[in-house]
Amino acid sequence: MSTGSLPTTEQASVESELHHELYRSTRVAQVAFSQLSGLLPPGLDPAAAHLLAWLVKKGPARQGELAQSTMLDPSTISRRVGQLVRHGLVERAADPLDGRAVRLVATAAGRELLLRMRDARDAITRDLLADWPEGEVERLTGLLRRYNDAVDGFRRQPPSTTND
Repeated sequence: MSTGSLPTTEQASVESELHHELYRSTRVAQVAFSQLSGLLPPGLDPAAAHLLAWLVKKGPARQGELAQSTMLDPSTISRRVGQLVRHGLVERAADPLDGRAVRLVATAAGRELLLRMRDARDAITRDLLADWPEGEVERLTGLLRRYNDAVDGFRRQPPSTTND
């Protein structure tokens, strides 16, 4: 698709359809996630599990880095991290590079909870895609990765300051 010009009707239709399908996919993921929330300890915000998953996958991080990487407001991060710490799923540890700074680290209990949630999520995904040929699942995974990488790259670009 070219940039700087109005999209053709066909391009607008394809883009609109893509956004519609991405929205539907998000809704399906939310429904599946709500089924998994029964695995969470009482009182833990299900959205906090996303932060736990990030910490398990990416490793220890400062709270500001977690906020930036997940595109969440620092006050939201603070509230959810507090819940994770109170439930013993994350701990605060001194940063080995700067003893004054604190890094968030997933605990063994946090990793175990996340493993149980991933197993349950993977079972749901297997059921959803049971009649798909393996090659199509791999292709979908590759395309979604490429799309998400493009979104991440776009998100890191500084905002345009030109007045067109």
